Amino acid sequence: MNIIKKTDGSTTSSLLSLLLSTFTVYAASYVITPLLPIYLIESPDHGGLAWSRADAFSLFGTFLALIYIAPFIGGLLSDFVLGKLSTALLGYTLLSIGLILLNTYTDPNAVSLSLLALALGIGFVKVTLSAALGGMPQEMRQKGYEYFYVATCLGFIGGGFAANPIFSTFHMTGVVTTALCCIGISICFLCIFFGKELLYCPQKVEKNRPSSPSTAASTRSPLAFLIFLIFAVPFFICSNQLATGMPVFLHQCVDRSIGSWTIPTLWFGAIGSLTMTLISPWLRKAWSRLPSSQQKIEPLKVSVGFTIIAASFAATSIFASLGTSTATFSGIPLLLCIHLTCFIADFHVRPLLYASATSLMPSRYHTISTALVYASVGLGGKLAGTLASFVDAIGFSVMFLLCAMIATFCGILAFIWWKRTPQLGYALSLGEETEISEQANGIT
Repeated sequence: MNIIKKTDGSTTSSLLSLLLSTFTVYAASYVITPLLPIYLIESPDHGGLAWSRADAFSLFGTFLALIYIAPFIGGLLSDFVLGKLSTALLGYTLLSIGLILLNTYTDPNAVSLSLLALALGIGFVKVTLSAALGGMPQEMRQKGYEYFYVATCLGFIGGGFAANPIFSTFHMTGVVTTALCCIGISICFLCIFFGKELLYCPQKVEKNRPSSPSTAASTRSPLAFLIFLIFAVPFFICSNQLATGMPVFLHQCVDRSIGSWTIPTLWFGAIGSLTMTLISPWLRKAWSRLPSSQQKIEPLKVSVGFTIIAASFAATSIFASLGTSTATFSGIPLLLCIHLTCFIADFHVRPLLYASATSLMPSRYHTISTALVYASVGLGGKLAGTLASFVDAIGFSVMFLLCAMIATFCGILAFIWWKRTPQLGYALSLGEETEISEQANGIT
């Protein structure tokens, strides 16, 4: 991998250490996070806690919200109190404590406490790794973000593929042991990275870094950023169903058998993410070739994202209304395509949202604006869990139909916004959007 031409071997090896640390900790996170709803509702004979779906979804929605609020707390600790390495180690500690508590205790209060520790730990580590990459030398940053994005996606894919088989065979003890091993490996690589002393003086790096021409040319538009945040909440109500309602629907209502083998529930999301990772360069090139001005393309991308996810959940709603009699060989490819299209929709909205936090706001408010982005994603996650908690009363078909209706309505509004604002007064640089969004995107 030719990452950078003008860097020495020490700097390149440091970046590799950070990428390996990122991959392993994201694998630890995703081997446990999407499995939680299944663990909470599964019967004790199969290693679960036998909670009601309403209680499980409500708690999991709160957990998702905390995951996106925690990075703001971690950022404050990192910048003003502890520093990057200490904040990261605190995050690893909280993450480990949460895993141990989750595997040891089963009463609701203890489970809630364990999920609190997990959410804070994931958030602290997430923001530290992102900030660490941003403090590297300028010539490494853009390529570094590209590989960072790949590392986070591979962590999600690896965790998704491993979670179901490990849980089915070894129950939660096996999942927790796997996650703790990944955390230990991640800590080792992160210590190697910080040992290179690349980030001990980030202020000097920023001071000597030339300003980006595209950033300097951009006109700040806090109102446009606020509109993006408003659109973000309903979008993530829909997209976060991939982590709330969809896994339980697949687990309980879909025949996933192919012969004598059953496709693990979380493999659908992992396959969708893997395919999205492979085709994302072509999607990015397709948008860059459009004749429309970059000054008006962002609302159109939001509208397209809503349209794609609306069609995906409309198809899911129709499939759910057919019941379990639907043929397996038609249902499995359909649900795989639905997961893929949901990730494509996310590709259109999430990167734009994170890029707008720094492109549309004055530099002195970048920390606050980024925190608002995390808050909007977290609020969407909480509301997604709340919506899924009513599934026993309304059914999966109606729940997915509501998501499709929400996305359709917001897609129309975003399209109207695009048509009526021929010049928005700002421009998101494609390079800047890619760099910032790939730092934050795998995350979800």
